Amino acid sequence: IRVWRPAVKFSRAYLAGTSLYVAEPEKGLEQLVGGEIQPVPGGDRFQKGDLRGAFLWGGRLMAASNAGLFQQQQGQFVPFPTAAAALIHESRLYCVLPLSADRLAVGTANHGLLLIASDGRLERILGKEDGLPADWVTSLFSDRLGGLWITTSSGIAHWKPWLTRFSEKQGLHGGVISLGRQAGTLYAGTETGLFVLAGKGGGEPSGFQPVPGLVGQTLVLLP
Repeated sequence: IRVWRPAVKFSRAYLAGTSLYVAEPEKGLEQLVGGEIQPVPGGDRFQKGDLRGAFLWGGRLMAASNAGLFQQQQGQFVPFPTAAAALIHESRLYCVLPLSADRLAVGTANHGLLLIASDGRLERILGKEDGLPADWVTSLFSDRLGGLWITTSSGIAHWKPWLTRFSEKQGLHGGVISLGRQAGTLYAGTETGLFVLAGKGGGEPSGFQPVPGLVGQTLVLLP
């Protein structure tokens, strides 16, 4: 057994690909290279000890801190351009996990789970209203079947990214009685009327909108 001892302490350790990274207060991000702990170029940006993750995403080394997401470019860590930058900062980033080359899961202390696309778009927000035990996400783990385990300050949730829940929050009102698809568009008949599935954007999944003029029970939908 070999032991590496820091000047003061190691705060966290991260495995990015096959490389081991550690965070050390007053030094920042470091890497185990050839059996020795070496500073990562640009890693001194995180010497305040606020690092929350180091990972590979889309072929680049990324880092996450309380200040947001960063990518390494030419020996420096620069902010990752994302439309969710302000929300991530406000939400207090707590943990991160790449789900694929195109999607990143960001756990926060105030706003649940954020899903970020590789082009910086905010794809979705999952919070307590969507079934999480709490809005404080403490860690993330992806299982071999593609499911995401989400630990929170009040319990654990298992989320399947390929499933979407539609309720009143997504504009669907009343008990659903019938479903139908016409010209590639999905319609839902409920106790209160007819609704059509349409995109929302802004971090929200697709939602339903009422079809004007159709009010009351919609019992059958035929193509």
